[in-house]
Amino acid sequence: MKKHVPALIFVCFFSGCGLFGGKKENKQVEQKKPPERGASDWDARIGGGPAGVNSHADRIGAASIGTLAMGGPSTAPKVADFIADPSHQVRKKAVETLAGWGQQAEPALGKLFEHLRNTEAGIRAAAAEALARMGSKKAANGLERACKDKNPGVKVWGHAGLSKIEGDCEEHMENVAEILKSGDMQNPGAAADAMLLMNCASKDAIADLIDALKDSNEPLRAAAARAIGNIGPKAAAAVPTLMGILGEKGWRIRQATLLALAKMGAQAAPAVALLAKILKDPAPRFRELAAHALGEIGPAAKSAEGPLRKAARDPEGTVQASAKRALHKILGE
Repeated sequence: MKKHVPALIFVCFFSGCGLFGGKKENKQVEQKKPPERGASDWDARIGGGPAGVNSHADRIGAASIGTLAMGGPSTAPKVADFIADPSHQVRKKAVETLAGWGQQAEPALGKLFEHLRNTEAGIRAAAAEALARMGSKKAANGLERACKDKNPGVKVWGHAGLSKIEGDCEEHMENVAEILKSGDMQNPGAAADAMLLMNCASKDAIADLIDALKDSNEPLRAAAARAIGNIGPKAAAAVPTLMGILGEKGWRIRQATLLALAKMGAQAAPAVALLAKILKDPAPRFRELAAHALGEIGPAAKSAEGPLRKAARDPEGTVQASAKRALHKILGE
């Protein structure tokens, strides 16, 4: 037996024999992970973006929906079956598919109405979101039912959908803002996503969102900032409050605030000096977002030219790119 030991060691040295291969394999897998994306993905990374598919079951569900989607809107009822899937990610994929078809997905209305009666709030919320995003007038009865649901995550989509197909946008926006401000939502980001469907700017809703920015709950505050950003320049009254948040330590609220200021455009000009200071932040993500916001402010951010030129030589490539884009928008370079 001793004569075979060197041979065994020789084989294990090159093949691993399961002794050392594990660590090498893990390192290889880690190296294959894609790098973090730039400013264009910040909305998704804060929340409310397209759902990922992580587990094996999620991937199977997503693949099934993808296969059905190849058949076009006629497969909408079968896609709607996945609204009742146990996985949030799979439900999200089904919602996105139905929303992509818009009113052509009307054959799925019956199934979605059934899901609105499900005992699980997450399934009811997914059904209401699908109805809201489809924008079909035939969905009105279901959306009205959603507005009366006991779960706030279902209600916000009912209001969002009705604002699209029946009007009274400001009233529905005020209802969603009040729900968000109440702090009753398990996922307040859904309210911000719902408000993205509303093409209006209610002063009362903006006032509620500004109040929500002052809450102690960080996810709620981040959602309020996102909602304000979704309203855009018409929510300029929120700029002073957003400026007061920029110095806080919470990464979630800072990211959402920087994005909201970016979406204000020139209305965020009072924040130029503060944004220029953030170009020196230790975290690349904030330097990148600050440069992006300055670029969106445009010529009114000319006083930040010097800091932006320094940022254009930042060690991080994403910060460099964001600063150069900002200079182009501000100076026409």
